[in-house]
Amino acid sequence: MRIIRNIFFVLITLSYFLSCTSDQCEFETESLLRTEINVVDTNLINIGFLDSLSVYSPAWEDSIHYLEEGTANSISFSLSPDNDYTTIIFTSKNTSNKDTITFYHQKEIIFLSPECGFVYNFTINSFTNTENLIDSLELVNNELTTDEKGIIQIYF
Repeated sequence: MRIIRNIFFVLITLSYFLSCTSDQCEFETESLLRTEINVVDTNLINIGFLDSLSVYSPAWEDSIHYLEEGTANSISFSLSPDNDYTTIIFTSKNTSNKDTITFYHQKEIIFLSPECGFVYNFTINSFTNTENLIDSLELVNNELTTDEKGIIQIYF
């Protein structure tokens, strides 16, 4: 009888400790597209193009301002979970031209964990862009997950 009582006590104690969670998300929850910016046009360098570069989208409430982070000239942003495309506009105070890139993508909703909930993963299928200041684009990684960033390189 005493053995059964001890086993019962151990099982109750073990189930209590296993049921406790922190209720905080321990994982990354954003799927981001890292945009590497390379300015090869000396005229744009001379007028300080990057000093006032802004990136925005009609779907966003605010814009992203470029900040040079060491040698990794890049910014990161999310694609739209509401549509199958995302439009991004690049502009600078030091030039009247602006460029638009439209990414066409598929989205997949994934259950990450009870604490984190659901997240979006994206696959970029294609893109179009204007060529006012942009010389070329290269899609290095078209998969955006919470574990891996998509990468696009833009040459101005």
